Amino acid sequence: MILFFNFSSLLLRKLQLLSGIMFLCLLLILISRPLELEAAKENSRTKVSINLPQTIILKEFIKIISEKTGTVFVYEEKNMRGQMSITAPRNFKVTVEDAFFFFEKILASQGLAMVRKKGSKVVEILPAADARFSRLPISKDGQKVSAKGGNYVMRLIPILHADLKGIQSTLQPIFSKTGALLVYEPMNMLIVIDVESNVSRIVELIDMLDTSAPEAVEQIVTLQQIIHNDVTEIHKTVSELFSNLVRNGKPTKFKLLIEARLNSLFIVANRETTDEIIELIEKVDVPVEGAKTTIHELKYSAAAKLVPLITTVFPKTASIKIVPFTPFNALIIIANPVTTQQIIDLVDQLDIPRGNRQIMLKQLQYASATTLAPLLSKIFADKVVAGKGEGETAAGSPVKIIAEPRLNALIIIADRLATDKVLQLIAKLDSEQGTSGETQLKLIPLKNTSAKRMANLLTKIFVDRVVAGKAEGNTAKASPVKIIEEERLNSLIIIA
Repeated sequence: MILFFNFSSLLLRKLQLLSGIMFLCLLLILISRPLELEAAKENSRTKVSINLPQTIILKEFIKIISEKTGTVFVYEEKNMRGQMSITAPRNFKVTVEDAFFFFEKILASQGLAMVRKKGSKVVEILPAADARFSRLPISKDGQKVSAKGGNYVMRLIPILHADLKGIQSTLQPIFSKTGALLVYEPMNMLIVIDVESNVSRIVELIDMLDTSAPEAVEQIVTLQQIIHNDVTEIHKTVSELFSNLVRNGKPTKFKLLIEARLNSLFIVANRETTDEIIELIEKVDVPVEGAKTTIHELKYSAAAKLVPLITTVFPKTASIKIVPFTPFNALIIIANPVTTQQIIDLVDQLDIPRGNRQIMLKQLQYASATTLAPLLSKIFADKVVAGKGEGETAAGSPVKIIAEPRLNALIIIADRLATDKVLQLIAKLDSEQGTSGETQLKLIPLKNTSAKRMANLLTKIFVDRVVAGKAEGNTAKASPVKIIEEERLNSLIIIA
């Protein structure tokens, strides 16, 4: 009994010792895995120092990258041709990942690409045309491919909503020449073959383009190139206008995606909206130096009707463009900030409740627009017409007169009858000025005497020939004094 007890105790102790050893081994394995992962991360972050001569043979460059990154490169001698010029600081330090990115671009410039063997540090260097079909990592939509940015991959992408061939034809212009974009119709799927970085970009675009259209409305995808302006500016302008556009009580359905490499926009919308967006882009995408784009909404006037007048004051040049956007009743102004503000100031004066009033631009030959406008405004002001005294034209006045000094012109806003009266008076006031000095205009109201009689009398007194002491007569064209009666106010207008 004693022997049996000792043997059992010894066996039990050995089992306990063995269990302890197994537990420690398991613990070491669990601890070491995070340490290995951390070490791998640390290695990827570790920077390597690369020293390159100005001119280098491609094979020598591959050897340097191999030594610095611990990678085995396999290639055919016939593909390693020529030499390259590289400008880089001496002993510059980069991460292994950046070194591979740099190496990928150098190979691409030589028409070569890398194909990495899965789970290995062995990389094959092939002509780019061959590399895209050589042992490619394959993934379906939603799966990740563990490939470096410079390695070729194949991605299978199902198209759920948009037209399969429409997506292919839209993406084809921006697709790299060394890649392949194939259609597999039985499964409504795109097969994308390219370097991993390009494939990731294409997947992003497809995610945005493959959207469902409203019922009974077919959406199309269009690539529109921006020629003269930065694509982000055009994107901002078009998005701002169309995002606020409501039709039949519903906002306009559309998507705009920027393709920076081609300075282009992807337009996803129905055909009618697409045509409207393209029409607007073609109007605003003009060569304008140092310009910014401003959208200015109008309250009362129709945008399309104001443009001819504004473009007369601000002629279409390489630095100014004014486009009406009728659905939003707005003006799109493309000009430098100073000119833009001048245009907005003029538009604000013109954008008033008009009723049946018309707008006319009347250029002056002799008189100054800035001098004549206040005088005419006093004559045709609301308060004066009412017989209460002088005053400036109000926003709702039946007559509004604006000076436009850039053209030495008057902008008249009035009904047809009032416009004719204003033009008749302008014809009298816009006469050739004398040479004795600066000519002034003054409005003198009369209380007791008739303006018509007084005007005739004063004209006879101040006529050129009377002043010279020769005889009576009418004022000559170049008379230094001109007196005109204004019957509406029983006043005299003196030009001298």
